[in-house]
Amino acid sequence: YVGIDDAGIADGEQLPLDVYPNPAINEIVISGVGEGLHPMDVVDMSGRVVMSGHVTETSPIDLSGLQGGCYLVRVLTDNGLHSAKVVVK
Repeated sequence: YVGIDDAGIADGEQLPLDVYPNPAINEIVISGVGEGLHPMDVVDMSGRVVMSGHVTETSPIDLSGLQGGCYLVRVLTDNGLHSAKVVVK
């Protein structure tokens, strides 16, 4: 049995990410994904992907185009799917 949470991610796939600042205004920095270039999605609370790209360890991500609200940041690495919730002001 594998449960699915509200964001459509199977239980056990969520690994910790460090996302700061949180809440964010214009940008966030993600750490905890390790070396290399990793695919990244920002998903709104309805499950819609609102931003996609690639991220490296501690690279800033511009969120200035997003409306205020709660989002889920997902990063795929060799170690699995990492995710973190972020609030955009």
